[in-house]
Amino acid sequence: TKQMVERFGLNAGRDHQKYGIGLKELWQVRPEKFQPGLVRHSMGWPLPNNSGGGSWLYHFDDHLVSVGFVVHLN
Repeated sequence: TKQMVERFGLNAGRDHQKYGIGLKELWQVRPEKFQPGLVRHSMGWPLPNNSGGGSWLYHFDDHLVSVGFVVHLN
């Protein structure tokens, strides 16, 4: 892949590749706490200002909530 990117200039005008690490859990919540289709994203929080990443909450299916957090590794 690196040879093809170099040969054909596939990364011209593009940002360099970023790496991150994340974790995700699935929670089944009580019906009164569930909000079908709710999506919440955070940019940065609770990370310090000099770090990249964020988190999410997605309500879906049978009272399931996807809870996740990602941190950039730069």
